[in-house]
Amino acid sequence: MPDTPLICLLADERCADSYRSDLLDQQDALRLQAQPALAQRADWRVSRYLKQQAVSPVRSLSHSKGMAAVLCGGGEILAAGVDIEHIRPRDFVSLAEWVAQPHEQTILAARGWQADDFYELWTLKEALLKAGKLGFPEAMKAVGRQRGEEGKMHVQGQGGWRGVTYKIGRHFMLACVWLGEGELELRLEGGFEADVARVGKYD
Repeated sequence: MPDTPLICLLADERCADSYRSDLLDQQDALRLQAQPALAQRADWRVSRYLKQQAVSPVRSLSHSKGMAAVLCGGGEILAAGVDIEHIRPRDFVSLAEWVAQPHEQTILAARGWQADDFYELWTLKEALLKAGKLGFPEAMKAVGRQRGEEGKMHVQGQGGWRGVTYKIGRHFMLACVWLGEGELELRLEGGFEADVARVGKYD
């Protein structure tokens, strides 16, 4: 099967002023009509600006604290999802009991409950939920890392998923996942600049 690259577009709140309400798709236009206050939110404006930059169908989007990511393209890829989260101190032990399987908790504990480790797992899980069209938060334990299979992921026991995680600057974690062959291209849009470090790769 030929390569079918996904593209992840990334931008921050500096792009909010480039948002255009007249370019919203029908679904977003109806949502804005029902909730006009959305137009004042940086998250909304940046994520919809990115949707307007996409040159191929949008697969998934995510936003957090003024940062947004839009996953598009990958015509032969069966499903795809993206999640971005602002990294901050939390009770990782309690949260992991809620969303992670025992083997995932063991990995986090062995590494000292580091924020980056927790948020990598969290973003992977949320991206898999979106790709698998499952509910948050009730299905968080039904997706994630495969037991005993390093570098492998699953959705309700189904393998074949690929993914990559990045740390964006010092304060954000990004995960992109997809089902099927293909590679990911990450693009920073609207003049956004940040240090980007790959955290993990899953295939």
